[in-house]
Amino acid sequence: GAEVTAAARRGEQRALARAMGLRAAGTEHMARILHSCTLAVNTAPAMVLGREELAALPEDALVIDLASP
Repeated sequence: GAEVTAAARRGEQRALARAMGLRAAGTEHMARILHSCTLAVNTAPAMVLGREELAALPEDALVIDLASP
């Protein structure tokens, strides 16, 4: 199985992710948690994966950005 972490701004969104059995983190912590990710998926209609976040990803990570402008 996969270890999935959901990053969300609002506490209630993080609580829902935890209730679904996922790890949860605030979006302000993404650069710190992305170093161990092999897959990053953005579904928020905003630029979430900026320069700092992309630099934190491993070189061979796959990024799927479904909603950024």
